[in-house]
Amino acid sequence: MINLKDFIDKTTELDTKAFQRAIDLGSMRGGETVYVPFGTYTLSTVVLKDNTNIVFEDGVKINSAPKLSDFNADEEVSYKLYQDLSHSKYTCAMFYADNVKNVSIKGQATIDMLSIWDPEDKRSKLGDGYHRGAKVFSLRKVEGLRLYDVKILNATDISVLMGGCKDVIISKLFINSHIDGISPDCCEDVVISDCIIKTGDDALVFKASYFDNCKRDCQRITVNNCVISSRANSIKFGSESIGDFKYINVSNCVIFNTQHSGIAIESADGANIFGINISNITMCNVANPLFIYLSERLRAPEGTKMGSISDINISNLFADVNDQRFKSIDSWYPDIKEGSDYGTNCSYTSIIMSTNAKNKIKNVNLYNVNVSVLGGQKTTESCFPTPGDYPESSKFVLPCFGLYSENTENLKLENVSFKAQKPDERPAMLLK
Repeated sequence: MINLKDFIDKTTELDTKAFQRAIDLGSMRGGETVYVPFGTYTLSTVVLKDNTNIVFEDGVKINSAPKLSDFNADEEVSYKLYQDLSHSKYTCAMFYADNVKNVSIKGQATIDMLSIWDPEDKRSKLGDGYHRGAKVFSLRKVEGLRLYDVKILNATDISVLMGGCKDVIISKLFINSHIDGISPDCCEDVVISDCIIKTGDDALVFKASYFDNCKRDCQRITVNNCVISSRANSIKFGSESIGDFKYINVSNCVIFNTQHSGIAIESADGANIFGINISNITMCNVANPLFIYLSERLRAPEGTKMGSISDINISNLFADVNDQRFKSIDSWYPDIKEGSDYGTNCSYTSIIMSTNAKNKIKNVNLYNVNVSVLGGQKTTESCFPTPGDYPESSKFVLPCFGLYSENTENLKLENVSFKAQKPDERPAMLLK
């Protein structure tokens, strides 16, 4: 076992070099454990190698380096990007890995990124409003990843980004951060369990971007036993959706205090989404429990055609839709005080399945779905986003309060009910 304290230099402000030397030695020895004893450490970027095995003693605290410039700069990308910059850049992170095997990090440590944004807004010049800080775990093409027990606080970019990773188990993380929580992008063979995730942007978000300049799928993933809250969407597929999403199970989760959709399944850029099973979900104080949207944004290579959504099974879902204000960690704008009140940005329609007539949504099963909605609306008007818009349930105004479905083929409903808390002149369901 390699003890980190043997490498610590007390004359320096950052402990980055000590961590890197220990990680390098453990890798060279074929995976010897790097033991991090109780204490407080300050880190910028450390690079994980093959056979990295880090064990934190319970109670370890790791603080972010004080300046964003202490971290690695963003890498240059020579090819055209079709996804947002946050899912295109990996090197500006506390723990960074690229094309390695067998990484294990575990122990009840707290990593506090200290809400450090880009104070000079240098990254925003790259476009996409990119004034975010450093990621926490930024893992590119890692095969054999184990991440357990860690608490992540105040991250101003994605807490756990995985691009093109395989053979992944993530368990018992606690995340309370400004931007996305856990984001598997073009990953396969992934298990995520027993996590508590509270974020200022999407909490658990699957992507299938044009990762590494090619089309890849996001597939064979299981999520279970998680508690999730988001100032955007709690569990989301997309919107980066060039590759396919398939064979994904989500079960036994509680979703609360969510400003947009509890679950959003979106094919906007050509993805084929199928074989998705979602079961045993409880939601409270969410704007829109379920959003299934097939659109033609096509932020993708030339010649990409509209995708498809099929074979979606939703069972045992209970949702209490209301508009209670809630305290949330802030997202995007660091000048807004943490703890500001946010509403649920309610769409007033609980389940939305929408696409144009070109490609139908097919084979959707809803079984044992019980939703209590706000109601109290009179409008029979409709408002829809344009095909090129960013997909979001809040952009819809619909003439029903429960289930709206258009261009859906083979929709099966069994024991599905909607209750309006206030009298509503709209019907419970509208199928077109």
